[in-house]
Amino acid sequence: MYQCFCNEKEQFKKSTKGVPTRNHFEMEMFKSVLLDQTTPRQTVTINSLRLNNDKEIARISTTKSSLSDIFVKLRTGPDKITCSPLTRDGKLV
Repeated sequence: MYQCFCNEKEQFKKSTKGVPTRNHFEMEMFKSVLLDQTTPRQTVTINSLRLNNDKEIARISTTKSSLSDIFVKLRTGPDKITCSPLTRDGKLV
């Protein structure tokens, strides 16, 4: 997830990446998770209806990580499949 605030328009922009947008996170929580090593990652439980292995509709509960201090960027190889960590001057970016 990410969240930005435009001071000029006084509007938030956020992307929830699979976490329902109804879940509200204060900007201070974002800062705390990213900058304070003692704040645990935040999770949300998502309830949905899906087909189970027997092709019957079942209620499924999934716990997803919503806020975390881990952000991994990868470089895509020429084959568009192989990925490797981003490096600059031989060091991880």
